[in-house]
Amino acid sequence: VNRNRSEIKRGRKQFIVQRLNVIRFRNAKTYPLRRRDIL
Repeated sequence: VNRNRSEIKRGRKQFIVQRLNVIRFRNAKTYPLRRRDIL
């Protein structure tokens, strides 16, 4: 059960990170001068 929980947590973390990356990428596209946001 513990292993399952940790896996779910990891998946959630990855999902959140992915969403943040997508948002940053969109912001970089809308504001090309703020390309620093991609990093």
